[in-house]
Amino acid sequence: LLWLVQRDFLEGSSVSEHLAQSLLLVRAEDEHGAHLNRIRRGLAQLGEMSGLGLPQPHTRRTALCSLTPSELSTDYSSALQRVREWVGARAAERATRGSYSGEQLAARVQRLLR
Repeated sequence: LLWLVQRDFLEGSSVSEHLAQSLLLVRAEDEHGAHLNRIRRGLAQLGEMSGLGLPQPHTRRTALCSLTPSELSTDYSSALQRVREWVGARAAERATRGSYSGEQLAARVQRLLR
């Protein structure tokens, strides 16, 4: 499972530290906390997780949908290329080992979150 984290949210931590912190269980004082913990436990059962950090794509966040790829920041474009390479390498690796179809993965995630 790959997590993409906007670097603005890291607040000085690494992507791995942010991911680990995000998956910690909370004190479940109400139904919301209990539900959040069920989701976090389910995500933990998915196995290997990695995170990649992405810088902001552009300072004009409200205009992102109308920007062309050439208008995105160079740092963002470079990071996006690294994401594509990471996904491509793992997709090829998984194809040789066998993997879930989209429908099978969706069903597994739904079972884990119940």
